[in-house]
Amino acid sequence: MLHKPTDPRRLSRKMSAPSLVAQASEAREVIAGFFKTFPHARNRMDIDPQLMLMRKPDDIKIRTMKLHIWELTGDGRRQELPSHQEYILYQGSMYLCVHTFETGRSSTSEVYLWRGDDVPESSVENEQPFARKIARDNSSKLQVIRQGNEPTRFIQALGGIMITRRGSSSRHNSSALYMLCGRKHLGEMTFDEVDYSLRNLCSGFPYVVSAPFGKLYLWKGKGSGPEETGAARLIGMDLGLTGEFEEVNEGEEPEDFFDVFAGPREAAPHMCQDHWQLKPKYNHYRTRLLRVDHELNPPTRFWNIRRPGSSSPVVKANDCVQEIEPFCYRDITEKDVYVLDTFFEIYVIIGEQASQKSADFASAVVFAHEYGILATSLQDRPFIPKSFVALGGVPDRCQSAFRKWNPRTQHAPFVFSLDVVIEAIRSPEN
Repeated sequence: MLHKPTDPRRLSRKMSAPSLVAQASEAREVIAGFFKTFPHARNRMDIDPQLMLMRKPDDIKIRTMKLHIWELTGDGRRQELPSHQEYILYQGSMYLCVHTFETGRSSTSEVYLWRGDDVPESSVENEQPFARKIARDNSSKLQVIRQGNEPTRFIQALGGIMITRRGSSSRHNSSALYMLCGRKHLGEMTFDEVDYSLRNLCSGFPYVVSAPFGKLYLWKGKGSGPEETGAARLIGMDLGLTGEFEEVNEGEEPEDFFDVFAGPREAAPHMCQDHWQLKPKYNHYRTRLLRVDHELNPPTRFWNIRRPGSSSPVVKANDCVQEIEPFCYRDITEKDVYVLDTFFEIYVIIGEQASQKSADFASAVVFAHEYGILATSLQDRPFIPKSFVALGGVPDRCQSAFRKWNPRTQHAPFVFSLDVVIEAIRSPEN
């Protein structure tokens, strides 16, 4: 059984005081040191959380008529993938996909150039003229896709399931032992290779884990939904040398499962939170990333003046919130302010270089507070999401929200509860 040690890390590097007033005082000190101008609540823009929560993802059904997918090997050469490997993409490679499908009574063709994370920009530029020609031949416009930002229809083109592996398509350059994390991505299923370690097993998802001599395990976290588990079984049958695999439930692991891993036999505390066991009960479970930026809709001194006969302000405050969809870790920059909704928790994330975004920060923390309360009723969530503010980057606790976890800095951000931060910026001392 995976051991869950007590997390020794406190929510903040410095917080220790138990009262809200004392914690707000400490938060105020950190916030004042981070921003060039202290963020006052009165400088925020009022953002309507209901408009963001009522937005539903597109759910357009299509029927694939024809699919061709090639690996681009340089100089305009391409190698067609075998039909049983069309959904396995390597992050050291590029792939050209021509997809013809029906929506209703009409048919459409789309052409994609998928770029793995390890492919240099120069290689992508070299291949684009050839890829654009293929797109023109199919009366389509080329769509260049980066790994982690795949749109729904691209995964639908692959059959509704996509696997991303490390290395190149050559078996000699990919890892012999691997671990794939399965999760929903815009309604489709993705399985992404992650570091081969017990500490990367998250209770929220199923994993396909390879072992020596061609053996495969299907490890099912307590939060694995039936669709995720079903997809994991399908790819397990495809990837195994014999088509067989051993299913392992979290907390009921046999001894030989642990033997394939090196290092301590314990899970990372933030990967096995109790709330994960609730996930299969909520079909509408999803994660969202919102960027809060006043420059998307610059406020003026008259922004709250209403037009005659209109119930809307001259400047719409919600225009300063942009949903990033699909999103990956790379989409969080060091200069911006974000609200990350992981369904059970909400984080306001401030990049290391966002010291001039004090007003955006004030808007984000008040919006996140109202968003969390309203989400509980509008989306029938099990409880009001626990909400935090991370100053200076993305905390480890957010790892499960991203298909690929790739921290850019070794410096842990300051993390406070959202209530503490709201108290700090509303304080009459400021």
